[in-house]
Amino acid sequence: MKEITYITSNHEKSNEAKLIAARFDINLIPNLDLGIDEIKSLDQSEVSEAAAKRAFAILHQPLITDDAGLYIENLNQFPGAYTKFLFQTIGVSGLWRIINQDCINATWKCFLTYIDDTRIITSIGQLKGQLRTTQNPESSKASNYDSIFFPEKYDKPLQKLSLTEKSTISHRKAAFTTLFEKLNKDD
Repeated sequence: MKEITYITSNHEKSNEAKLIAARFDINLIPNLDLGIDEIKSLDQSEVSEAAAKRAFAILHQPLITDDAGLYIENLNQFPGAYTKFLFQTIGVSGLWRIINQDCINATWKCFLTYIDDTRIITSIGQLKGQLRTTQNPESSKASNYDSIFFPEKYDKPLQKLSLTEKSTISHRKAAFTTLFEKLNKDD
């Protein structure tokens, strides 16, 4: 089984990523705290690639960085690369005040960047759905955007899916599938 270091500060991402990678016979070794500051950019691919380069400069070994963003149709794809910042500053209740609608189309996107001594590969996966309040009475107390994001064809929010179920439909699964296919093709 091939081992690759996986850089994220989010334990939930790490658990999901490890489950997905195992299906490809890859063991992701989580490294949760490198203290890398993200660059500020609207281009989330650029953010992911910069994080990978900074992590590689520290660890000097093959690794994958993971950066995800919520892209809201009626807000011209905002917050995107600023999803974490938006959640930390205004939270779910603040987002609802901005949107001012009960149901709105949105897409989660996951940007994975693999880096080693010779190559940098970025892969993007997405999961389309809707942000909803009317079908989620807990939305005013929501702990994160997954609690109000309903994937297409699902009647419950992403947060309510089991880890196994989530790992078969998520934006992260789509990004890892594409990334591992590219890596296997190159090897």
